[in-house]
Amino acid sequence: MSKRDLPSILSQAQRSEMSAVPGLVPVWIHALAAGRHTGTSGPVEISSADIQRIADSYQPEVHEAPAVVGHPATDDPAYGWISKAEARTDGLWLLAELLPEMADSVRRKLYKKVSVSLYPPDHPANPWPGGLALKHLGFLGAQPPAVKGLKPIALNEVSDVISIEFCEKEPPHMDEEELKAKAQAIALAETQLAEEKAAMAAEKAEFENRKKALRRQELDSMLQKYVAAGQVLPRQQPVLLALAETLDATTETITLSEGGEKAPLLKAFEGFLAELPTQIDLKERSAPAAPPHPTRDFAAPSGYQVDQADAQLFRQVAEYRQAHPEVTLVEAIKAVKGATV
Repeated sequence: MSKRDLPSILSQAQRSEMSAVPGLVPVWIHALAAGRHTGTSGPVEISSADIQRIADSYQPEVHEAPAVVGHPATDDPAYGWISKAEARTDGLWLLAELLPEMADSVRRKLYKKVSVSLYPPDHPANPWPGGLALKHLGFLGAQPPAVKGLKPIALNEVSDVISIEFCEKEPPHMDEEELKAKAQAIALAETQLAEEKAAMAAEKAEFENRKKALRRQELDSMLQKYVAAGQVLPRQQPVLLALAETLDATTETITLSEGGEKAPLLKAFEGFLAELPTQIDLKERSAPAAPPHPTRDFAAPSGYQVDQADAQLFRQVAEYRQAHPEVTLVEAIKAVKGATV
């Protein structure tokens, strides 16, 4: 019998003794997680495939791993036995059947952490050669492992078994003043973050307002073209501008032809305006010329003579009114007489 066979022999003997003890308490233990771990024997890479193989190969009837305290070289004394192993999404879980006293100690958190000891693939005592195999489950007291999220893990070496111990630093203790200062720093950071968010929101709103105002000017210029052409009356422009802004803000389309061509509503609205008839002619035109005042020559009746001075005055007044159609006859006479005086 070699020294390497001693742990297995003792485990089987203890198993026989434990099987006669009634009232074992079953407890599921999160025992190992996949990842790269560094311990006293150097780095060890544990893959999900390794964990799956450990779980799949474990057979209590071939080798029932004991539950121990720490990592004793001979796997004794045993405080329970591992009856089942499962590979879950977060790692290896073991069902430990513990003595009531040990289960009570675990519940009271006297042993808050756990570790596993594994046989290397080529270890002579490995019951399932070719891959890692479970040797024992160890409960740890004051030394917590570094792997977060477990209850946690350490792989220790017994003889030439894989040896990794995971140790995490205790969280730093902060007194009341330190906690107060930290709370103030957090509050200040939250205030600054809120102010930055408010400033960003204000800048965004200002940008959107400028963008909207610029677009409003573009739409107003488009409508002014139809006002200048007389297709839209000036009093209609404000209402049409509000309608254009509404249509510009929507993503809806409309079918323009039988062929199924679709266009944005604003484009269709512009096409509608372009086809409107002229409502008012706003082009500048010269005022029509006033009809000329006819000149008249009077023939005196028989036995009478026309005063030539009066006839001359009449012709001058007629010519004046023809040049100045806006004046009255009296005004024309005064103007002609004033010029001849």
